Amino acid sequence: MKYPNRFKKGSTPWNKQRRISKKCLYCNKTFQERESLSQKRKFCSRKCVFSYQKGKKNNGNGGRVEGKCFVCKKTFTHWRHERDRKACSKKCKYTLMSKALSGKKNHNWKGGVSPRPLNSKRYRDWRDGVFKRDNYVCVNCGYSDGRILNAHHKKDWSSYPKLRYDIDNGETLCVSCHKKTDSFGKKT
Repeated sequence: MKYPNRFKKGSTPWNKQRRISKKCLYCNKTFQERESLSQKRKFCSRKCVFSYQKGKKNNGNGGRVEGKCFVCKKTFTHWRHERDRKACSKKCKYTLMSKALSGKKNHNWKGGVSPRPLNSKRYRDWRDGVFKRDNYVCVNCGYSDGRILNAHHKKDWSSYPKLRYDIDNGETLCVSCHKKTDSFGKKT
């Protein structure tokens, strides 16, 4: 059997070589090294190698810089490549985003007026009044058990703004009957 170069006759195997004590360049610990590698190793572990290289590249701070949070005004450290970072945590980040995208800055801004306030108290009261007047029964088919009911405006919401909250302008319809009306889904 032919031996590779490292197992030449007369050379000592790596596990029987004499050990040399050296000092780590990063943490100053002493470590043992084989005689054949004495010219190569300068650090006791890979962790010390990476820490030393980071510190050398980034002036000893490991690539981190200090910043000030725009929301809570605390100072925090962040990575140098995150130059545009303005918040110290996710909570502050989302607070900042909600402020940045509210009001006129939002892409859905319509001048501050909701086109149809369906969640207003006045609209809910009108809807409940229509349902109570019709005893929670569809006026077209007379069915009420298990179906979802809608309060329908007889005269359009957009065409007759004075009649929007008039109970006499509303009628109770189930979803299938409501879809059959002429004004269902009308975009005005």
